[in-house]
Amino acid sequence: MSQTDLILLVVYLLSVAYVLYQAFQSLEEKTMITLVGKPEFDPEFLQDYVKLEFGFKDDQRFKFEEQPKQLEATIKNSARTATITIDWDKGSLTSFDGNDRRVIRFVDNLQSSDLSKAQVSTTIMPKGSVTVKLVPEKNFKPNAESGALEPSTPIVDVVGLREEVIANRRKRPKTEKDKAKFEKLETTYTNFMTMREPLKFSLRLPLQVTNIAEGSKKDYWGFVECFFTVSRAPLKEQIPWNPKKSKPK
Repeated sequence: MSQTDLILLVVYLLSVAYVLYQAFQSLEEKTMITLVGKPEFDPEFLQDYVKLEFGFKDDQRFKFEEQPKQLEATIKNSARTATITIDWDKGSLTSFDGNDRRVIRFVDNLQSSDLSKAQVSTTIMPKGSVTVKLVPEKNFKPNAESGALEPSTPIVDVVGLREEVIANRRKRPKTEKDKAKFEKLETTYTNFMTMREPLKFSLRLPLQVTNIAEGSKKDYWGFVECFFTVSRAPLKEQIPWNPKKSKPK
């Protein structure tokens, strides 16, 4: 190989490397949301009456800046002789930071004054179902034109977490408590970005099951809790020559 050929080869390899680098840099950071295991019922026998499904799909991906602001849930009554009542007002959504926030069943034309009132419970008839959109209470913001409340912050705010961590790096903690808080957030964010540990959130809903069978009426009270993870999706998923394996038919 002549010196000219060697120079051309080096230039070619550098060009290919640059193109690949630019392509890699253009890949968008995304997350995937997963329901961990099955919903947990207390008492356990309530699972014979209630079934839950959520709007997240296994192959669905969300950009960091477009994380879901509401949790869509379908609650089914699988019983033939029982009604199920859901007390939204005592339900909660807990984020990765441990903050426990009242869950709001999001409806059209929701007003700020509605948040100070008790929410109306929902009763599901036998073999019936209801699909709802659930939002943490503090995540609403009034629409500039109509004044109606809209979800304004993601349930798990990945971008907000990143911005807070970056801001903390520029600060000097004033107290040991601040230092511990900064370090905890830094660890949480680092583990998420390196895919060592996902961010987590959970939903808890109180339930009342009223069963009428053979002329007798019985009431059961309990709750269902669902746990979710928000994981950083591998960038290699977006590479054309690394297609996802198709599921067997």
